[in-house]
Amino acid sequence: MKNLNLLVISKLIEPLSNAKNNLEVIRTKTKNSDPVILNGLFTMCLAYFEYSLSDTLSYYLKCFPQKLDFRTLNFSNIDQSFMKSNLSFSKEDIFNTDLIELEIEKKIDALNYSSIQNYMKNIFSIFSINVDDTDLLLDKLIEFKETRNILIHNNLIINYKYLEKTGSIKRGKLGETLKIDSDYIDGCLDYLSKMINLIIDKLKQKYKDFTRLKVLEDLWNYMFKSPVMKFDDYWQLDKKNDRIICMTRTEDKYELSSGETMLLSVWRAHYAGNSSMIKNFSMYNLDNRNQKKLLYFLSILNFIDLETIRRM
Repeated sequence: MKNLNLLVISKLIEPLSNAKNNLEVIRTKTKNSDPVILNGLFTMCLAYFEYSLSDTLSYYLKCFPQKLDFRTLNFSNIDQSFMKSNLSFSKEDIFNTDLIELEIEKKIDALNYSSIQNYMKNIFSIFSINVDDTDLLLDKLIEFKETRNILIHNNLIINYKYLEKTGSIKRGKLGETLKIDSDYIDGCLDYLSKMINLIIDKLKQKYKDFTRLKVLEDLWNYMFKSPVMKFDDYWQLDKKNDRIICMTRTEDKYELSSGETMLLSVWRAHYAGNSSMIKNFSMYNLDNRNQKKLLYFLSILNFIDLETIRRM
């Protein structure tokens, strides 16, 4: 069986778009003078950014599991004993977990322990996108993250670690207390929004052809080999908005095999959310090849979310 790629660009950038929207909500709250609230808002800014990258990377690796080979990436600053323990599997993992999803989770955790410079370089390498270092201004991100660290661990009092990490962009001297005010948070929001927009633009350029309809058509062509069963004939498509408008009834024009009829009814039942549309369902009515096709279709159904396409 040919491996189908299930990546959809709109789903790939969805976590980033959601994070950008959440950052704009935070922006409406930064005029509050309560330092506890401001500290919380600042922490949330970075959390939204970081989780959006992790979620985007997780979805991408599920679509490109071959990219799970991380030997080409830079983990030079991570303790190797951590790498060994974090990237191994226990017996419980093997018997109780989807190993690909578990490996993705472990690899992303490992990436999160690398330096910011290596982290950004590594995820761009995985995404196969090129970003000019001058566009990243990573010194700013380093300072924001180190401020977050001493907010959580040292009550905003500058320590040696902060000074070592931030270098020339440090905001104070040893023992001084850092300030997180509305202007500082607005600056952080500006930077993170710019970073998210940059990544979204690069991903759109690279994966613009990975549409929802392309995934569905590729899956259709894998399941139906008959020349009379053309994807466009069985579905009314809205290519501009990348969605299926409705089903059509062209199967009455052709003599379909019993296997084709059953597979078609399974497609349509899951699109319409109506199980009564499934006709004469029995795995015994399918040959081995069509059984494998049906099992594959059912295994990825949640991932492609066929019913959701109807409600768009």
